Amino acid sequence: MLIFTIAQHRAQDTLALTSHQQAASRLAEVSSVKVPYLIFACVLIASAAVVWRFRMLVVASVEHEGAEVVVNGRTARSAWQVRQLVLGALGIMLYCGAEVSIGSFIINFLAQPDIGGISSLQAARFASYYWTAAMVGRFAGSALLRRMRPGELLGICAVAASLLVFITLFSTGAVAVWSFLFVGLFNSIMFPTIFTLGIDGMGKLTSQASGILFLGVVRSATLSVVQGALADRIGIHAAFILPALYYLYVVYYGFRGSRHF
Repeated sequence: MLIFTIAQHRAQDTLALTSHQQAASRLAEVSSVKVPYLIFACVLIASAAVVWRFRMLVVASVEHEGAEVVVNGRTARSAWQVRQLVLGALGIMLYCGAEVSIGSFIINFLAQPDIGGISSLQAARFASYYWTAAMVGRFAGSALLRRMRPGELLGICAVAASLLVFITLFSTGAVAVWSFLFVGLFNSIMFPTIFTLGIDGMGKLTSQASGILFLGVVRSATLSVVQGALADRIGIHAAFILPALYYLYVVYYGFRGSRHF
């Protein structure tokens, strides 16, 4: 909202400018993201320093006290040999790709004439509903995880998220707007649940397994690029077929892929 408020005020001030001055003003609008993201970067660096201070103690405890991992009657030498972990890395990659793709395209999607037809500033306010729903879902999910199997709850949430994206794909107007925004509610428990299921029972391989899962997180960045490329060719609306399919894989992982074999 901060970024788009600045952009809107500058846009109003540029109406009487020459084309060259308007181009310079647009460049200034782009630079308005710098200060907020520099603040985010400083907070993340400080957080990383705090986490790093305690990280080794936790990992050492898990590594020394954990049991050996047995796969098909043999002791696993690498976390890559454990099926549920490898499938979890793919699951966390696809989930993060879906969540970030949806979050990144909210503004442009809601501004589409046949969807919301609203300004960037108004769309930014609606975007906050998406993340608020995720926060509400995180608290609700924590309570439900005390009563349900993690894989089962993950599968149910992924079914709901995929269904909502498919509804968005085949609708317009208010239905498309609200089905799109409520995806955040079901995204809420996916990351921690996939991560927990992935490292479950990994014993002495836990730190390696967690590293592989975070490798999946990093790889998910490529999916936003794919989403953008597809949107350029078939339109923003139709490109959401990708997140809908990603969530279907998470459905599989929750109900089946996360089991120990």
